[in-house]
Amino acid sequence: MNNKNLKDKLLSEVVSTSWLNLIDHHKRKAVFIVDKSIDLAQVAVDVATDNVGNIKEYQSKNLLIEPSKEQVTKWDNNKNEIIAKIIIVQPYVFIQLI
Repeated sequence: MNNKNLKDKLLSEVVSTSWLNLIDHHKRKAVFIVDKSIDLAQVAVDVATDNVGNIKEYQSKNLLIEPSKEQVTKWDNNKNEIIAKIIIVQPYVFIQLI
């Protein structure tokens, strides 16, 4: 599958979700926040295709980060609120806050 087809497939799998659905993934350190300035699906493609250079660049610019303790505490207070769009690239869950 080429990157365009993969990106289209991943885009078709984007859903919005609450923190309640992400808690178990967070407990196993699998949730990553994708900054709104970059394309959620492109990050997922980069991970799926092992594009380490892009992934490291996102991380070095804090565009791909783990949720902070403050964010988790806030979300824990309202677990059912829809907080993000997500794409899953096993074993990771990439979220973009809404």
